[in-house]
Amino acid sequence: MRPASANLSGRRRAPWPRRAAVALACVILSATAGAAPAAATSPTRVRFGFTRSMFRDVNENDARAALKAYAAVIARDRGLPTLANPVIFEGIAEMETALREEKVDIVSAPSAEILALPGELLTGPYLITVRGNVAGEEYLLLTRADRGLSTPADLKGRRVTTMNNVRGSLAECWLEVLLGTRGPGALGAFLGELKIVSKPSLAVLPVFFGQMDACVITRESFAILAEMNPQVGHQLRILAVSPLVVPAITCFRRNIDPKVRADVVDSLSTLHANVSGQQVLTIFQSDRVEARDDSALESTRRLLADRAQLEAPQTNPPSAPGSAAKPVAHR
Repeated sequence: MRPASANLSGRRRAPWPRRAAVALACVILSATAGAAPAAATSPTRVRFGFTRSMFRDVNENDARAALKAYAAVIARDRGLPTLANPVIFEGIAEMETALREEKVDIVSAPSAEILALPGELLTGPYLITVRGNVAGEEYLLLTRADRGLSTPADLKGRRVTTMNNVRGSLAECWLEVLLGTRGPGALGAFLGELKIVSKPSLAVLPVFFGQMDACVITRESFAILAEMNPQVGHQLRILAVSPLVVPAITCFRRNIDPKVRADVVDSLSTLHANVSGQQVLTIFQSDRVEARDDSALESTRRLLADRAQLEAPQTNPPSAPGSAAKPVAHR
């Protein structure tokens, strides 16, 4: 665990917007549009897809309309051929089939879904959004200072909230590993109540007002809420901090044309250097998009592997839930 006393300061940013997943799609659309060659001979069509879980807080019809409208603007302004509609997969199985049949070139999904695919289907570099100098998210387990909780194991029978938006897609996974709960439903059984919410404020404020015992949110979200209401920062304390993980990934089909891949990476990496790119990044609440190699996913892979190990059949009697939690530095 990272020290709980790590700095929470930083410049203020607007809270994660409800349509952030649509903005992510816009980022990818702008990159693929810029990568398509203008030459009339053998034009390259870059096909991209998203799993439905990238649009958890967005009406699908609105999402499709936004994608098509943005694609039309790019096609008009850059004189490109009509872009294919993005594919929205119902789940991992559909995404895997599309990759095997070469019906899609670029895929975006929560990391747990991307990393569940067979490795031979995908290739890097991995495209990750960056805010400040941070590529990824840290999760904080928070409680009121007067709640009587000293370690994560003290959550037994308590009421906890966590997020299910894209940024929080690994929050429940981390909590399972932190508490050592095994198998489907085990986390909820260990806790008195597990409430899933879509916004950081809906996770934090019930804890602040004593309606819930603890919550899991991102470090950045806590910093923003504490800046808006300093009492939140004073009253809540950190019980545990996750490693830095990447909640969502964009990557490429393994046998995509290397030149197309390079063009897409270059287009994404320079979005912040032009006005239109800056507008897209502003919508996405991001400073830039960076291409990273597999090492950037090491802690994310380890977290998912730890959860898989907890869910695997045990030859020896499992430890009691909560016993896996290790002492952490307190705020």
